[in-house]
Amino acid sequence: MSRKFDMKFVSKSVQGKEQQHCLMNVQRAKRYFAESMAQLLQFKKFKVKGSVSVKRDASLLCGKEILMLKKPMTTEEYFHKVCGILKEKGMLPDILDYGLATHDPIPMKTYAFSIRNNVDYGSSEGIYLALWIEYYENQEKRMNDIGTFKTLAQSNEAMHIIAKLLADFIIEGCAYVNANLDDFTWEGADVHPIDENGKRISWGYSCSNMEAALKEKDELLKKYPQVVVRNNETRKEKTFNR
Repeated sequence: MSRKFDMKFVSKSVQGKEQQHCLMNVQRAKRYFAESMAQLLQFKKFKVKGSVSVKRDASLLCGKEILMLKKPMTTEEYFHKVCGILKEKGMLPDILDYGLATHDPIPMKTYAFSIRNNVDYGSSEGIYLALWIEYYENQEKRMNDIGTFKTLAQSNEAMHIIAKLLADFIIEGCAYVNANLDDFTWEGADVHPIDENGKRISWGYSCSNMEAALKEKDELLKKYPQVVVRNNETRKEKTFNR
């Protein structure tokens, strides 16, 4: 089974248990701020099960081999990376009191995650924007913090400014991942057919495990003279001939 990949990060309203997670983020942000006053602004959705594979554009899969990371980016590094992009583009609002990355970073091994958020007034002052990622690991939903922004301002205008910051963070964060998909691909295996001229076809398959990749390889060899299978964890490729 295969599905065409559509790279979209979505931000949805939070309810129930997710709302509790949002509140936890705000509480953590307050604690982090108390601990880290000196740390200021320096700085698809897709669930894969079993043998499900995802079809995606080879130009994105294969264009980063020279510059690809040697290990996964962490959630802390991702927050700082996006903040750096926002700062360079003049998108970080002046009303911010701080922007603080998570104190519990994890490696980001897949591009298949959603950016979730909570924008709310603090219990005593200001406005908080808490950010975290939601993804699936071993078919179980996981959530991990990215970071938090805070402003001491509490006006309606300030709320609109923070809401715009949220939109900008999602837009720029999504664009960065789309432009660097290989740096966020550390699980499963990729399969790329090669034509009679020795060139990779303009699409490929991203499979959840090597067993699924090898099955996809066998099917592709019925149509193409060569197929390349890459282990995303080791970054090693193997070429199979018809």
